[in-house]
Amino acid sequence: MGEIVCGFVGTGKSSILKYGEGVKSIDLDTAYFKKIPGWENVYAQCAIALSKMYDIVCITSYAQVMRLLNKHKIKWWLVYPDRSLKLEYLERAQQRGVSEEFIKAFFDEWDNHIDDAQNIYNPNKIVLRSGEYISSVLHKILRR
Repeated sequence: MGEIVCGFVGTGKSSILKYGEGVKSIDLDTAYFKKIPGWENVYAQCAIALSKMYDIVCITSYAQVMRLLNKHKIKWWLVYPDRSLKLEYLERAQQRGVSEEFIKAFFDEWDNHIDDAQNIYNPNKIVLRSGEYISSVLHKILRR
């Protein structure tokens, strides 16, 4: 069984594929999911199913999805930036070409997103420092 890794925008979910040889990974982008009632259930179930085929399944850190993983007693990791890194992550999102609409919505709520990450139950949390990405801490997740 692989590891499910929830990450904020800019944590390197999309670039995880470049991590290295021997690590089979996938980024389950929410762009492929129509946001109709119950979509988060389908998204969580897809992540769980993919974790049976991949070493790492990266997903977006939606609070409702993380709560579903907890409800189903699925082990997962939460990787998020230190609160002080808002500008660094804003620049990452802009460089990646994220829409201005998303950037405004997400970064206007930055402190709430960090609060959610800090408050959700999960013994497997990693707070990224400046310049770090999921790939920087993957050894902790994979225990290699």
